Amino acid sequence: KINSVTERTDQDSGLKSRGGRPAVPVEVILEALLFRLREGCSWRALSIFAPHTTIYTRWKIWCEQGIWEEIHALIATAPNALKGKLWGIDSTSVKVHKHAFGGPLGSDFQMIEKSRDVANNSVTDAGMIHLKALQNLRELDIANHQLTDVAMASLEGLTRLERLRVSNAKITGAGLSCLKDMTEMKQLSLNQSEIVDDDLIHLQGPTRLEFLDLTGTAITDSGITHLKGRPRIKNLFLNKTEVTGTGLIHLPNLEWIDLSGPQVTAESIQYLKVLKKLKQLNLKNTSVSAEGIEALRRALPKCKINKFNTISRKDS
Repeated sequence: KINSVTERTDQDSGLKSRGGRPAVPVEVILEALLFRLREGCSWRALSIFAPHTTIYTRWKIWCEQGIWEEIHALIATAPNALKGKLWGIDSTSVKVHKHAFGGPLGSDFQMIEKSRDVANNSVTDAGMIHLKALQNLRELDIANHQLTDVAMASLEGLTRLERLRVSNAKITGAGLSCLKDMTEMKQLSLNQSEIVDDDLIHLQGPTRLEFLDLTGTAITDSGITHLKGRPRIKNLFLNKTEVTGTGLIHLPNLEWIDLSGPQVTAESIQYLKVLKKLKQLNLKNTSVSAEGIEALRRALPKCKINKFNTISRKDS
């Protein structure tokens, strides 16, 4: 049924193969869009599936003609057995839908593939209790809803979560305690939350964590020490924190680091020389001079170092 809906729209929009090449199958387009939804990659990165311009054009037309709404309707009216399979699929990305409350699935949450932007939808601490029924949930994005530790408590028991984004929330260490049994967690975004250094001790549970976003928090180098012994962490975002870089020596497998602020100096980034697997370092509004950057580049020749709007100051 989903194939018939999308193919009908493609025909109405005049989409057809050109130059003798066969049209890209609907299944491939859907797979590519789910991949982008899950990974947050650029459109160009979808060229591994099909020409990225084709994927983007199809996505735009489907959005304009209400295809995602029709897909939601098909899922909502599907047999109960099918609903169970849909909720268990690995690539499911659950977003909060402003029209989903009280729906046939018996939950306040449904899939939204149309957009990653849920800023205009309303989610409350009390409504989060309905998540407990989604035991197979793999990905959850509840950013920008000003949720508190009460909402985080509703996540206990969702041990299969792999990706969680709770950015711009009033979350503290008490809320992070729900992560203790989430051993499959790979990506965690806590940017603009209210966590402090000692709260990071609650991240001992997600032993498979690879991606951590702490942008805009009160974290310092002391807090980073709580991540010591976590060899899987490869991507760490520390913009608008008080981290200087000295504490990062405890994470030898880092491949990507974002740092910002005048507390980051030529002296502090020299501690990064031991990070031999580092591939990219982004420095924004730091006090690092050109000489300091060059010294680090010599120590890490395989690392791409980007410097943005760096404060002009001569390093001693």
